[in-house]
Amino acid sequence: MEVTENFDEKFVIGKETHGTVYKAILSPEEVYAVKKIVFREQQAANKSMVTEIQ
Repeated sequence: MEVTENFDEKFVIGKETHGTVYKAILSPEEVYAVKKIVFREQQAANKSMVTEIQ
């Protein structure tokens, strides 16, 4: 949460079906993509999310 400043828009590197991807820099050697997942109440969406996670 700290390195993305509570998921501030300036850290967004992509928006996808199941959430938004943020750039998180812990140090010059440690750069990560962090996905904030959005859960939907549709069965098809949940199956798609499980497939994406796998």
